Amino acid sequence: MTSPTPLDLLKLSLQGDSQAYGQLLNWLANHCKIQLRHGLKNYYHFPAQSYDDITQEVLLTFHQTHQSFDLSRPLLPWINSIIKHKMIDFIRRKDFVVTMKGVDLQIFQEVWCFDDEHGSLDEQAIKTLVDKLPDPQRTIFHLSKIEGFSSKEIAKKLNLTDSNVKVIIHRTIKELQKLASSLKDRVPE
Repeated sequence: MTSPTPLDLLKLSLQGDSQAYGQLLNWLANHCKIQLRHGLKNYYHFPAQSYDDITQEVLLTFHQTHQSFDLSRPLLPWINSIIKHKMIDFIRRKDFVVTMKGVDLQIFQEVWCFDDEHGSLDEQAIKTLVDKLPDPQRTIFHLSKIEGFSSKEIAKKLNLTDSNVKVIIHRTIKELQKLASSLKDRVPE
């Protein structure tokens, strides 16, 4: 007999099976810690207790929202989305320092318009592109995409309007896409 999948456990728990719900929460806690270890490996000075704190936030969010989950959809992407957003919220609250390792795959996804199959930019190429930006674009991009500040926080910090910061971020992303595309064209296939 095979063990039930997380989706099976969710279905059973929604029918009132408290044992299935307990198994589901145990599975979710383990899955969450694995995802966090993978997702947080690019951060310095990340205390071990933080994994438990984020896992508790994920479990609480899941508990509060699981009854509204559409059972016809896959469960894992929804759970991973909760984990990702709780991890990002936690990092923003704690103001951790980001290393450049892996940043091109995570924070810069919206900028780089090509994938590993067609060639990707290495860390030095990313740093070079960002360094080419004039101020205040470079500063605003760094605050937004690397340090994780909201546009309102950046606006307050730099004495700009929120909408002006959003426009600068949007234009900066477009400019970086053009620069990345020109670098891509130089990558031999």
